Amino acid sequence: MLDNAESMLYTKVLAGSTPELLFFLKTQGKRRGYVEKQQVEHSGGLEISRKLETLSDEELEQLADIAKRLEGD
Repeated sequence: MLDNAESMLYTKVLAGSTPELLFFLKTQGKRRGYVEKQQVEHSGGLEISRKLETLSDEELEQLADIAKRLEGD
């Protein structure tokens, strides 16, 4: 059945059927940029429940590095 379905898909792609073309490109053309991506935007705040005093020096350095990278964006 899989072989038959692939054969039908291939026939429709060659015939120029738009839905089949899009499906084929999204599944087989990823390396060429034919992918769907979802962008999620977050407008709310971020609540951090852990107090900064309880973070280790390493964790504080990591936070500082992240903050520096975010400032560059």
